Amino acid sequence: MPYFGDIGKGASDLLGGYQYDHKFSIAGKTCSGLSLTTNGKKKSDGVSGDLKASYVPQKGITIEASTDSCSKIDTTVTLDEVCAGLKAALSANIPYKDSGKLALTYTGISGVGIKADTGLKLDPKINANGAYSFGSALIGASLAYDVSKGALSKYDVAAQYDGGDFVVAASACDALNTLKMSYLHKVASDLSVAGECVRKTCAKSGKVDTSFAVGGLKKLDGGASAKGHLTGAGIASLSYSQELRPKTTGTVCTQFDLKDFDKAAKFGLEIKTKA
Repeated sequence: MPYFGDIGKGASDLLGGYQYDHKFSIAGKTCSGLSLTTNGKKKSDGVSGDLKASYVPQKGITIEASTDSCSKIDTTVTLDEVCAGLKAALSANIPYKDSGKLALTYTGISGVGIKADTGLKLDPKINANGAYSFGSALIGASLAYDVSKGALSKYDVAAQYDGGDFVVAASACDALNTLKMSYLHKVASDLSVAGECVRKTCAKSGKVDTSFAVGGLKKLDGGASAKGHLTGAGIASLSYSQELRPKTTGTVCTQFDLKDFDKAAKFGLEIKTKA
């Protein structure tokens, strides 16, 4: 089912996903059906982590809870089918009493995907987006309405065309002040390249800023993959991912400035394990 977030996602995923911290993730599932995931992160300013749990008491209902090193607790209850094509999720952050949120997803019409969420408090912000696919094309729109101000706080439109071995997408975001175009080309089954151009206009000053990025992804033997990313500002990023053992993957990333080699490079390491 198509969603607004799917427009341009292929190129964004290829050009993004780099991280420069030290991270580890361990996921497992008990015989009772309880799924547990623990994440840890080491940054220059310290160490943080979180624990996530997911349980399905009966078909169509999922209960999720997570807590982090700041003692914040997030809880979500999801009903897969409130009625035909409608999925609902109720979430809250403890101890924040105004954090309640209701999210709805509707897929009851063929080729249409609609998502909406609202805070469960007085004068909430309401977010909604929808997408419609017909043939190889996908179009969508997103908006946010601030009840306290009685006005739209943002509105975006986007479109995408999938030509099989290539995907081209365009969007106008931030009240149409940011224009973005992206292109993803599957050169071969193991090689993909992508490019993105973003033009931002400051609503107050009228100043225009244009940036671009190009990148590629290569799948290697043994379940490994390598990708690179270069921006118009001369920032290069490289990533290498390798399956270390069954259900365990390691990823290393680095980033450096091609215009200033005296500037220290960034390095990141991530280990993911599924028990």
